Amino acid sequence: MWRFYSLSRHTGGGLERGSSQTTPILHRPLPPSPGIPGQEKCPLTIFKHYSYSLAVVAWVLILGQLASAQVLRPSLSLRQSPNQYTITAGNALFEESPQGPAEFDFGDAGSPFNVLTGFNAAHIYQKPGDYILTLHRPGQPDIKKPVHVVPDNRQIIRLAPGTDFELFLRRLPNNCVVLMPCGQTFTNSRPTEIVARNVCFRAEGQGPPPCIKRVAGFSYSSILVHSSDVTFDGITFDSDKPSDKYHGRVSYRGVTSDGARLVLKQCTFRNIDVCMFCNGSSRGLLVQWCTITPEVRTYGIWLDGSDVVVLGSTFRDSQEEHNIRADEVGFHNLLLYQDDFTNTHGKETFTFRVGENAYISHCAFHNWVRLGPTPRKDLPMTPEELRTRHASHIVFTNNRLDGKAWLNIDEGASDVLIRYNKIDQDAVGVPLRAQGPNLKDIRVIDNIRNLTAGPTAKPFIRQWQTEPGNIVEKGTRDVQAKAPAAQPGK
Repeated sequence: MWRFYSLSRHTGGGLERGSSQTTPILHRPLPPSPGIPGQEKCPLTIFKHYSYSLAVVAWVLILGQLASAQVLRPSLSLRQSPNQYTITAGNALFEESPQGPAEFDFGDAGSPFNVLTGFNAAHIYQKPGDYILTLHRPGQPDIKKPVHVVPDNRQIIRLAPGTDFELFLRRLPNNCVVLMPCGQTFTNSRPTEIVARNVCFRAEGQGPPPCIKRVAGFSYSSILVHSSDVTFDGITFDSDKPSDKYHGRVSYRGVTSDGARLVLKQCTFRNIDVCMFCNGSSRGLLVQWCTITPEVRTYGIWLDGSDVVVLGSTFRDSQEEHNIRADEVGFHNLLLYQDDFTNTHGKETFTFRVGENAYISHCAFHNWVRLGPTPRKDLPMTPEELRTRHASHIVFTNNRLDGKAWLNIDEGASDVLIRYNKIDQDAVGVPLRAQGPNLKDIRVIDNIRNLTAGPTAKPFIRQWQTEPGNIVEKGTRDVQAKAPAAQPGK
């Protein structure tokens, strides 16, 4: 199969989706599994992270041919989900609902995040057994899929203090659990690939979490996960450039997702640029109970590929950029649930500029949020631009925006439902700002404006260059913020 790469970085996937605005695009397939003779050392792999003029020309020619292609369906995903699953205990199962949001009941009663709602979801099965995954969509028959979870009989490898971590990763076998002793630091100075499948890195013992530390070496060094079913559990990712001594970007990344079903659970990120960087070939990233500290320079998660789930995680700040950003053509399937986002330098906390199928619920945002591409200052986006650069099929529900945060809906957004949110506002700002033109089917339903400075004559939505009927608002109500409780003796 031909492989083409963009000028700055490659993308990945299959025949990709769109609404009426989307053009199918070609992507790079998943890398071959390790252990297949003649593939793991293919010389083409050395070109993976570079771009060439000839490839760019080929890419442009292909896009020209695809520009007139018929859109097959209003869904990005053309993959067929299995009718049943078999996984190892401790691994995550990823599922999707490309026809629209669904309730995913993983049949693992009493476990965290057993029931989730969205276009996609993921769940970690900790105990062996037989389960039933149920997808429920209103007005449609339930879809039930058996899930067989086998015991975790993987090889146990205990890392000794002082282990050459780079060499260890290069020789890592399939099907193993790597126990990393608490209180120990393992250094990495260059880009290091993980090609082994079904691997878990787990903290062991008492004390501070084990640390994978970036040290001086190659620019933008990272752990690149090319394989499937890799988990980091209870690990800290750090660098040798603490923010109190080194200001600005440090050219280090935490983990690069370039395969399938990567899990980061209870991990902490410090003193790096991008914590989790998704390439276009990323197919499944679960971030659960992770902490992104204010020492992180740029992004908590850079989104690309598909099927990202973020559960119960805290994004305390970013020194220069956004907590999470989606800006790559073809990205689809995002679930944010019970996450906390803070950004103090002025940029948005969460920005979903380009992509489809995003479900954001029960999150707290302590600065503003953007849905849709950044508006152009000179003239409206052209139809050709809108075919690929748009944000569509978004549900933003049951969230809390405080500290005078607001929600931006920008040109190129379509099929957006904003409902049941509570947004703090003073007497000057407005909770929702809509920048047209080219907005379509924006529904603002049953939201609450929490007035922190008394009554206001300001509208709930401020609109620029929008067309009649593009935005429907109903059920909005204002409530007075409760005064702080009096302190004794004050």
